[in-house]
Amino acid sequence: MNRVFLCLTTEHDLRLVAVAGVVCLLSTIVGYDLLARAVAERRAIRFSWLAAAALVTGGGVWATHFIAMLAYDPGVPLGFAVATTLGSGVGGIVLAGVGFVLIASAPKSPVVRVLSGAVIGGGVAMLHYVGMAAVVLQGTIVWDDDLVASSVIGGCALAALSTWQFTGGARIRQRLLAAVTLTLAVCFHHFVGMGAVTIIQDVSRPEIASALPKSAIVMGVTGAMLAVLALGAISGTFDRTLASRSAQEAQRLSTLANVAFEGIVVCRDGCVVQANQSFAKLVGREADDLVGLPLAQFFAEADRYSVAALMGGVGKRVISARVETASADLIPAEILTRVIEERGGRQIVVAVRDLRERHLAENRIRFLAHHDTLTGLANRAHFTTWCRTEMDNAARGGISFVMVMLDLDGFKVVNDTRGHAAGDRTIIEI
Repeated sequence: MNRVFLCLTTEHDLRLVAVAGVVCLLSTIVGYDLLARAVAERRAIRFSWLAAAALVTGGGVWATHFIAMLAYDPGVPLGFAVATTLGSGVGGIVLAGVGFVLIASAPKSPVVRVLSGAVIGGGVAMLHYVGMAAVVLQGTIVWDDDLVASSVIGGCALAALSTWQFTGGARIRQRLLAAVTLTLAVCFHHFVGMGAVTIIQDVSRPEIASALPKSAIVMGVTGAMLAVLALGAISGTFDRTLASRSAQEAQRLSTLANVAFEGIVVCRDGCVVQANQSFAKLVGREADDLVGLPLAQFFAEADRYSVAALMGGVGKRVISARVETASADLIPAEILTRVIEERGGRQIVVAVRDLRERHLAENRIRFLAHHDTLTGLANRAHFTTWCRTEMDNAARGGISFVMVMLDLDGFKVVNDTRGHAAGDRTIIEI
């Protein structure tokens, strides 16, 4: 390790080394931020964010390598072969993309995160050593195999630790910690790898005419990387702002749905996507527990076919059915549906109205129409209809029936002396 330390302190411009570290840190911060957006998004647009994260991170590591190479001064002129230089950058971006795809496929799995980090670390190794193969100089590079192996193993281990720390990137602290660790992985790999280099100068070898000057390639790569970083940061911030507004709008709509008296359910392919508190209370469950379950299972078995047909767009848009609660009670309900088209596909909004109060009110109205409000006995209209029906039945069957009339003597005296309230109580008691 003394060799690595001497290489860093005596053969590098530490000011440019600091610049390389800052570029790498900014690249990994923006890259992990874009990766967090990819993990949070649905599959349809996840690939775009993964590609952006790979481009920013892989490109940032590439820029770090060349800025550090600009800082490197072994005492002989250096240049770079164009094709190999570009190939190292493309390979690094591709392997970073593979690692990020693995993370996005299972962000909560520690094994997958560690594996993805090893892939990214391997990408850094490939980028570094292919980039070193692009170096054109008057001499020969001799490698220390032990330091080369140490750079690869240490870099992959730190990269694996970085992706293990990421854990989906839901928190800024997680993303920053992962970015710092990945920056350490890149720097460890580069500078330990550079410590493995011994240059044997050969002035008899001519310089290759197609090689680009070191300063020109680093300036170009740095400028392009800064532009990519700026675009990545702006796009991530803009998307996060839009996502925040969408979340606020969704929360507002959810609040409006929850204050509704009737149950509201959003369904896709017959299954619950979202339900408000009124419907959850109606069926006797938590709203989150309803997501993913078939809507038809919350209705009486005899009504499930009608509900399923309604979800499939068959028949009427309004039906009556009985809701089956968690305690197996059956509640009469009216179901109304409306189809909406969104980017995620066709969804059906279902309104479930509890008809118990309406049925009670209808029964009460029906009762009052045919009964006395004070005693609850049949009123004159109902009594007259009943008498006619009984007389007709008696006439057809050749039978007789008896009707008893009760007359209260002195009832007026009760009203006059005790008041109508006492008279009402007397009638009810009799």
